[in-house]
Amino acid sequence: MKQTVKRRKRIGLILARPFEEYPEHVLDGVYEISREYDYDVLVFTMEVAAGLSLKEYLYGEMNIYRLINYNGLDGIIIAAISITEAEDMSIKDMLMEELKNKCDIPVVSLDASFGDYDWTITDGKTAMGRILAHIMDVHGCKNIYILSGNKGYDVSEERVQGCLEEFERRNFDFDRNNIFYGNFWYDSGEALADRIISGELKKPDAVVCANDCMAIGLTNRLISVGIKVPEDIIVTGYDGNKEAAVNTPSITTYIPDISVTVAEAFNIVRGKIEPDKQLIKPKCSKNNGLKTCTSCGCREDIAYIKSCLDKSMYLKFNGYQNSDDENRIEIGALLNSYAFENFTAADSVLDCLEEIFLSTKFLKPYKEYYLCLNPNWLDTSEIIKKGYPPRMNIAVHTTDDGKGQYYTNKSAYQFDTNEFIPKLNEERDKSAVFYFIPMHYKDVELGYSVFMYDPNDMYKPGIVAATWLRFVSTALEMIRTKNRLSISAEYDELTGLMNRHGMERSIKRKLIAAYPSDKIMVIVIDMDGLKRINDTFSHMEGDFSIRRIADAIRHITAKNEIAVRSGGDEFYLIGIGDYNDDIIAEKTANFRKYLKEASESLNRPYEISGSVGGAIASVSVDIEDIIKIADERMYEDKIKRKKQRTD
Repeated sequence: MKQTVKRRKRIGLILARPFEEYPEHVLDGVYEISREYDYDVLVFTMEVAAGLSLKEYLYGEMNIYRLINYNGLDGIIIAAISITEAEDMSIKDMLMEELKNKCDIPVVSLDASFGDYDWTITDGKTAMGRILAHIMDVHGCKNIYILSGNKGYDVSEERVQGCLEEFERRNFDFDRNNIFYGNFWYDSGEALADRIISGELKKPDAVVCANDCMAIGLTNRLISVGIKVPEDIIVTGYDGNKEAAVNTPSITTYIPDISVTVAEAFNIVRGKIEPDKQLIKPKCSKNNGLKTCTSCGCREDIAYIKSCLDKSMYLKFNGYQNSDDENRIEIGALLNSYAFENFTAADSVLDCLEEIFLSTKFLKPYKEYYLCLNPNWLDTSEIIKKGYPPRMNIAVHTTDDGKGQYYTNKSAYQFDTNEFIPKLNEERDKSAVFYFIPMHYKDVELGYSVFMYDPNDMYKPGIVAATWLRFVSTALEMIRTKNRLSISAEYDELTGLMNRHGMERSIKRKLIAAYPSDKIMVIVIDMDGLKRINDTFSHMEGDFSIRRIADAIRHITAKNEIAVRSGGDEFYLIGIGDYNDDIIAEKTANFRKYLKEASESLNRPYEISGSVGGAIASVSVDIEDIIKIADERMYEDKIKRKKQRTD
């Protein structure tokens, strides 16, 4: 008897923009603790900012959070700051509703309250105190302004409190009128700079900003009117933003130890789901702490600046590889590969999926990659904007050793959406981190991508993956449109069967793939009495009858065969393969049986029937010659049947 494998614990992580500073710090902590606890982590992430002004696109991205099957997880951690930026609460409101209605597992938020759920906060007090101590002790600043984020926000007030406690420790008489609030964005810094420039506020010795974006906005606005930083005013930030490091002047900042916050959140979850297990003591990262730069008057930490510069270089020349990480693909290599052009130039669904499959080399390093699509993604009349269908197709699957395959829509590997991906339930030697990223066009859901990583490697999907995914989503939408146009050109609108043009293209492809020993089977069917039905009962009834004939032909059409409406009331069934002499009689009998049963159940004042003729020949025989033989036999059958009705 096969022993049931007990799955390891799974934690869901909800965030946005995984390649930006704060989410990157969160993920560093997640990788570390997932190794410690041997937990799988499922990261559900948007690739765009929560405040994106293109709302249709934003709604398509946030749909990934509706994929979450809370019954398949043991706990949830939410990087709340990343999904509530720019004061846009639409994602938070949607998630709160989802959690309320579907979630019965522990939920912990990071660095911001989220409803009534538990939350942990990064120690911003100590950080702000150390920044303040630096500018006072090293640079002798006394007249100091504090610029924090949104007034009343926990994070904003905590960072202000860190400064106040440092002043209090020093018995420094600080004027609380010098505390200003903004929104954690560049314009807050610019607004404070304008008040200083205009003379409304006295020029301070220094401005301590609660994040780097505000510090950048403040610094650059001051410099634009000739106020020097740091000679006239010292400016500091907080967060360790790469943009702050490459700004001119570079911004003195503090990299918070978010990994400790993440560990504390995991410990809250672990305490509830495994109360008998030991909790780890959160460890401080060696990369955090004060980073002095030129905005305070210090010399730059060259190694830190170079690291930030390398990470912030969006365009690098083709073929460039960072010598520290030979596996990392740079954005320049992707853009210069013309991958997008190859995707969109594809003539068929299969060609497009093949190009996508071949280009997954730009996503490395990863352990596995899956492109999961809605089974009906090609149907432009079926639009899903919220959630995902009960089942999904794997359209592309690749592994780090170069193995994998791509599938046509019909032969795709299908699985229950609640499973996320089938791989999740397989036995593995160690934990893994899975990223679930939406695939959509505007707000129309197409599916999602899944990246699997080993937490020991510390790899994450970055700007290259984000760009590639946008290319693929757009290409999928374009191939959907091409497919719709192809269907319109090659299929009969009334019946949905192929038209003559579609038949010729399909037969041409089938003949190329045929074996010399294969045979061509052609069955010609002509509807009986269509003119009488049109004249007596209306053309609407005539169309109804034609569709029933088409249904009967579909019923007898095998997987490797095509059904065609070649003209008004004439139809073909064509196949290429290993056929015996009995197949035509067998299909004819099944066709007539289906029509007889359908006519009896439809309760129409007329009979729906058809005359049938067929022929089988070698693939070396011209298809038109075989159709002619089958057509002649169909007319023989029609005459015979007509005579039987009049006798």
